Amino acid sequence: QIAGDALKRNITALGPLVLPLKEQLKFFFNMVARTAARGKAGKPVKSLARSLVPLPLFRSLVNFTPDPADQPLPSPKPAARAAGKLSPPRPRPEKPEDPLLKALPPYVPDFTAAFEWICVHTGGRAVIDAMEKNLALPSHYLEPSRLSLYRYGNVSSASIWYELELIAENGNQCGAHRPDGNLPAVPRKLRRGDRVWQIAFGSGFKCNSVVWQCMRGS
Repeated sequence: QIAGDALKRNITALGPLVLPLKEQLKFFFNMVARTAARGKAGKPVKSLARSLVPLPLFRSLVNFTPDPADQPLPSPKPAARAAGKLSPPRPRPEKPEDPLLKALPPYVPDFTAAFEWICVHTGGRAVIDAMEKNLALPSHYLEPSRLSLYRYGNVSSASIWYELELIAENGNQCGAHRPDGNLPAVPRKLRRGDRVWQIAFGSGFKCNSVVWQCMRGS
């Protein structure tokens, strides 16, 4: 959960800087639709905007200063419960999932529209699988990470440099150098102008990204 929160904050900050405007708009309107489906459509625009990802395009249009009226008043119940004057709270029954929200899942931006290559911290096969699933990436996109894990094991955040070297050597054919690797339909090498996204985790818990642009093809 901690790693997921750090990754979410990192991607939220990075996305508006690298994603095409088309992807940002898709994400924004998906958030608006989901907010409306939860029954929040009648609230002021300021409250709606606070629930959205802070895209600079829309952040500049809305004042995000917290409204004191929106802050909940402190409840006397915790103190009374600690003094033994109140019985423990009853567990609330779980609400059934809204079918409208189920039919309208959160939109995952297409990061392949921003990056031709992605190098992920090889913290283990589960980490790579989770990144591929959560970012909805094609199966061959993280083959440099899988090949790095296969050849060198878990070398922590240094793995993103091994992966960059594998991309320079093999392009998108890294899957051919390990058992059960995934290969794209069209072979491709690193080209001038390509953008590479390196993302790694560290203690704290921290998540950091670096974006490179290729100045010379391999």
